[in-house]
Amino acid sequence: MKFNKSIPYKIKRILPILGLAGLSTISSCSKEDDLINLDLQEEITIKFSDDEFRTVLILDEKQRTVGPNEAIMYYVAQPEIKTIYIEPIGNWYGYRWNFIPNIRKTILEPLINYSPKIRGKGNFNFFPGDASRCPEDSLWITQQGWTINQQLQR
Repeated sequence: MKFNKSIPYKIKRILPILGLAGLSTISSCSKEDDLINLDLQEEITIKFSDDEFRTVLILDEKQRTVGPNEAIMYYVAQPEIKTIYIEPIGNWYGYRWNFIPNIRKTILEPLINYSPKIRGKGNFNFFPGDASRCPEDSLWITQQGWTINQQLQR
């Protein structure tokens, strides 16, 4: 009988201690969540290459631009993200001067016009001299934040 009387006594003492321990873990989790929320990115960079535009665009079955892809739309909808940089990577020599206007009109312009958050970043390394053959397009490209053949400039 004595054994039975001592168990309820211990349980009575353990329950408040467990309650305090539980409350302390809840408050520490909310502090960690606050720290995570304070560490949000304001800038995102999305890279695309000359042979893979799907990282920034949705293309139809004939490879025509439908609009920005889901990642771009998601980042534009996030209020904490202030700037979305679109950066070309790889070799762009294969796109000669007669394709530069198509790059502007079918890839770059739809992205830039989709949201004021979207800006250009990085370098297009077109075949030397080709960008000067279409000055209106190359000027537009540089006005949006990209550079052209910067590796050739010294």
